[in-house]
Amino acid sequence: MSARLHEMIRKLYKMISLDARLGRNFATHFGSRKNVNMSSVNIPHSIQPAGMSRSEFLRLCVDVVDANINQGVFEAETIAKSMGLSLFQFRNHLLEITGLTPKVFIEQRRMKLARWLLTTHNHLRIKAIANKCGYGDAPNFTRAFKRNFGITPSAFIKQQKNSGTLE
Repeated sequence: MSARLHEMIRKLYKMISLDARLGRNFATHFGSRKNVNMSSVNIPHSIQPAGMSRSEFLRLCVDVVDANINQGVFEAETIAKSMGLSLFQFRNHLLEITGLTPKVFIEQRRMKLARWLLTTHNHLRIKAIANKCGYGDAPNFTRAFKRNFGITPSAFIKQQKNSGTLE
């Protein structure tokens, strides 16, 4: 990994950490954060991804999405902004590299986390897993999971138990 990319990622995580702390402080002092978008990540314009290789761009996209995946409504504009790109530039670059729209890319990252949680933390309730994956409720999570894997989360757990993959 290039030193420039490493530095960008370090600064990004520092900003995400600060954003999370600010969100907790805000909630402590002013109540609920429901009406405040605390998931956006801002990177100064001096940290542009210009000259990044395709793999560096994709790695940064994955890192930003994974770091914010439990934020609920997490949109492509947040990722684009964090990378110093317009939504149009980000969408086109991601589509060119992966063949996926930002919405599908984000959902696939959420589903990857969901499958891992269902396999390794099957003692958790579906609602808890849904929340960890950024879904506000279990029904939306269940529909997304079934759309991606052709099976409901509870049926997935049962299937894993029957195959001996789970305890």
